[in-house]
Amino acid sequence: MTVKVADEYTIDELARAAGSTVRSVRVYHERGLLPPPDVRGRTGYYGTDHIDRLQTIQRLLSRGMKLNGIRELLDAWDRGDGLAQLLGVAAPPAEPATAPDPNPRCGDLAARLVELGAGEAEAHAVIDELRTECDALARHHAAALFRHPAPAGADVDLTRVIATRAVAELVDRALAEYGGTATTGTER
Repeated sequence: MTVKVADEYTIDELARAAGSTVRSVRVYHERGLLPPPDVRGRTGYYGTDHIDRLQTIQRLLSRGMKLNGIRELLDAWDRGDGLAQLLGVAAPPAEPATAPDPNPRCGDLAARLVELGAGEAEAHAVIDELRTECDALARHHAAALFRHPAPAGADVDLTRVIATRAVAELVDRALAEYGGTATTGTER
């Protein structure tokens, strides 16, 4: 009595397990579609990888592919080639890598916009536009805010902090009005 090792098949067993014929298995070997079996003595033994490969070949044949085309696909798969390499076309352009925003709140806003359905590029474009407009606003009003010299010993940054809070509240009110949401005071 012969003891069969698990997951090993003779050519007859392979063909039966994959729903194919011995003749087809031999043709696929000759055409380079199916890897050779592990030969011990005069018998070739096939594994589950062979069954998977044989079933893949059958699916591709049922979709109208020719054996030469299937061989090219399987060779590319074995090499780890991507679809672009296989088709001989340029790979799709990669998304430009965006550097993390140095302002974590801008990063939070971009992430929130993406959560709400904006694409990454659109979210970063909104942040860039806000940054540009805020820079222009600060540049425009800086002269008026810092026109008068600070009294001796006064904290120069105090004017900046007060201006920042005032602008934040003005922007918050405007966003509440134009965003269709009412807020009271400076609730956050």
